[in-house]
Amino acid sequence: SYIDYPVDNLVAGKLFLDAWAISNDEQASMKVYIDNVEQNISKIERTERNDVLEKIVGYGTVKETPFPGINADIDINNLTLGKHEITLKVFSREGKEIAQSVSNFEVEDIKANMYIDTGTKGTNIVNKDTVIDGWIMSNDRYANIKVYIDEQEQQILNYTRIEREDVINAIKGYGTKEENPLPGFNFNIDYSKVNNGEHTLRIEVISNNGKKVVSQERKIILEKYRAMMDIDSPYIYETAKKSLKLEGWVMADT
Repeated sequence: SYIDYPVDNLVAGKLFLDAWAISNDEQASMKVYIDNVEQNISKIERTERNDVLEKIVGYGTVKETPFPGINADIDINNLTLGKHEITLKVFSREGKEIAQSVSNFEVEDIKANMYIDTGTKGTNIVNKDTVIDGWIMSNDRYANIKVYIDEQEQQILNYTRIEREDVINAIKGYGTKEENPLPGFNFNIDYSKVNNGEHTLRIEVISNNGKKVVSQERKIILEKYRAMMDIDSPYIYETAKKSLKLEGWVMADT
């Protein structure tokens, strides 16, 4: 067995375990310990690891261990700040320990930095098709966002996280690429319950344990629907007698 992550990493809130175990005992089981205390893990994902099967010979094959990879989320909110030890133990079908791997990590306070790219030059005119974008850097890889307009939480549509190497290279002290593989974000907002006019848009970064870490605001002017029109007839200063013919056109997104 071997722990790929964490290895001397700074982590916060939750710990992502990335490891592998291989055995000729197809009924082998495993347990995870932090500081010698067994952890209650609700879900462990087993994955293919052809690199492990090709390199580690003599401890079973793909027949006994078709999914050597181990991925799991471990809640560490109750751990004290500072250094800790994580241990992965493999047990035979009889319950005898047959392998173990040990690694270290350090728990730190959850912190984050963010920026809203939309509307950076002042008040921004938005509508239902406007994409709100920006970036988040945090040592909590499970941090998420909430969006408010005038203190009312809004439904987020088409939420996407994207690569931003420029952000990873420029923003230091809020985790690395390991915790922030996709720092960029963009989304739309459901404005159906928001009136036209000026509003305050606020985005909050929420840690995995539900606490607000950082927030930022932008002024926006909502124009839900747009239209253009022109009058072809009557033309300017036309003299009308018994009737007036009205012609023209309207283009609108509603």
